[in-house]
Amino acid sequence: AEAEAALREAEPAVASATAALDTVTKPALTECRTMQQPPPGVDDVFAVVAVLLAGVFPGVPASHGEALAADAESLSWPSLKRSLLRDIARLFAALREFPDRLDAGEVPKPNVRAARSLVERAGVDPAVVAGRNRAAAGLCEWALNILELDRVLSVVRPIRAQVAEAEAEADAADAEVKAAEAAAEAATATL
Repeated sequence: AEAEAALREAEPAVASATAALDTVTKPALTECRTMQQPPPGVDDVFAVVAVLLAGVFPGVPASHGEALAADAESLSWPSLKRSLLRDIARLFAALREFPDRLDAGEVPKPNVRAARSLVERAGVDPAVVAGRNRAAAGLCEWALNILELDRVLSVVRPIRAQVAEAEAEADAADAEVKAAEAAAEAATATL
């Protein structure tokens, strides 16, 4: 019951992340790809997205987000464009499947830590970015909702583990009862 309540808390974050992606269009991302220098804050949003996707999206050149965040060159605008915007269709697919991959534990923990740090350090704010670039605003909303989803999942994962352990113990106890009943029937049949 506790796990179900926590998962219900995660649903709005997933829905909001998906809705935020729906505001990001291919033409808007293509426009970003053509920018020589983005408006202030836009590059920060793309840096957060790249850090989250490190080791998950093939275009991002690092095994995990903390390694990427520590490399200023990898977070430069030309590198961000190269790693994220080379194949926009693939980027959309990676962003859409990201919540499931996060839930499945396939996203390195350092990615989330580094993304949170970048958000705090850069003061990433969707309301500010929205006036500068529509695609970055949608990606900003997506990233913030992903960070919220991770917070909820950090509560849910231990509960899920406890539930799985309890179910395994109950299954083992059921198997023992069935074995004992079968042995009792066999003993009764031989009498």
